[in-house]
Amino acid sequence: MSRQSFRRLRLQRPKTGGMFVTAIDAVQDTEDHHQLVNMLERAKEMTGKKADITLADAGYHSDVNLAACEERKQIAAIPEPQERRANPPYQNDFSYHANTDSYICPSGQTLKFREIRSVPNKIVRVYGGLGAVCRLCSAFGVCTKNRYRGRELLIGRYDTLLRNHRNWMATPEAKIAHRLRKELSEPTFGIMKEQLGFRRVLLRGLDDIKAEVIMVATAFTNKFISN
Repeated sequence: MSRQSFRRLRLQRPKTGGMFVTAIDAVQDTEDHHQLVNMLERAKEMTGKKADITLADAGYHSDVNLAACEERKQIAAIPEPQERRANPPYQNDFSYHANTDSYICPSGQTLKFREIRSVPNKIVRVYGGLGAVCRLCSAFGVCTKNRYRGRELLIGRYDTLLRNHRNWMATPEAKIAHRLRKELSEPTFGIMKEQLGFRRVLLRGLDDIKAEVIMVATAFTNKFISN
């Protein structure tokens, strides 16, 4: 089976030192970024409690994953992908006013609700200003190049959640927490590849591959808790 990918390991560091794997699985999907909640649930079943904080790489940053973590009341430190962090100027500087259901741009123009629009993979609410006002703004050409409709904001269902998470990830607390990924998750993959020689599966068939990765995780746990 050529299209298996491993769900991300869920690791915990015991008080006595060392690390152990609390959840691992093999799936037929080409990537594992939608497996985050499944791994959280498996880890909870194994340990009997939810993790105090979940650390994941930018590939797991999505509105669906963050919404699921919020629903589970589970803190997740997940950075935005680099291409999203490199947003153009004025991308995230609009303030929302619930009493008028409108946004205020950095230059003071009000962007009112215009319509519901379907874009790839989601439905958004469209807010816009006036093209005549935008054309006279010093930010025209950077904030927007639309001379007729002016600046538009496409607001998805989880926009507030994403903004709140972005703000939290900028705090010292979140930055310190997420740095632990380098000590916990990433070395584990290197150890399995270099010291345990697990660079590819040897068996065929999903059930056999699941058994194989569980054996590797068990070997890792035994080796590095005992050391």
